[in-house]
Amino acid sequence: MIGPLPAIGRFFTRALDFGGRATRAEFWWVQLACVVQAAALVAVVVTGTVPKALLFDPATGAPGMAIQLYGLLMTALLVPGLTLCIRRLHDTDRSGWWYCILFVPLIGPLWFIFLMLQPSDNTNRFGPNPHDGPDRPLREAPSTPPAPQPAARVRHGKGPKKSTAWDSAHVILQVDAAPSPAMRQARKAEISDYYRRNILKEVPAE
Repeated sequence: MIGPLPAIGRFFTRALDFGGRATRAEFWWVQLACVVQAAALVAVVVTGTVPKALLFDPATGAPGMAIQLYGLLMTALLVPGLTLCIRRLHDTDRSGWWYCILFVPLIGPLWFIFLMLQPSDNTNRFGPNPHDGPDRPLREAPSTPPAPQPAARVRHGKGPKKSTAWDSAHVILQVDAAPSPAMRQARKAEISDYYRRNILKEVPAE
């Protein structure tokens, strides 16, 4: 899952990107940053940290320099906010025109929030799932190959295990493999025992 700093970074670097997709985390981290920013401004106004002359003109009551700069900042963020919402809609396989639902009285904003809470769709017409992208940690391959499984394995109380295609392939590979010294010794002992019992008719000693 993407963190707050990468999400805010994408908010600015993809400010004019109306295509692609944006995950829930990418969208809601930006919304949280906007809420914190607005709360900080309210706290500054209430506590009087900034001189009132910068907030409001004492003579006319018009917005001061600080309020004007904040207004310009919010205006500059309108386009990046719009593109982020459109990419979030794309992530749920919806057209960016669903953004217009915000202008429906009462039910529109609530339905828009519901859409923003939807999980990411699989690969769709707007691109692959963002969770499968570079932000998702890749599973590392095992350093050593898994040990080959025996052709048959007895399970307690359930009878012998059924053979699979992998078991057949393993047997074929074993046929072409060179026998080990232990296998050759065991084979010689087996042939010698067979010769004594069936050809020489020797009776094994008690």
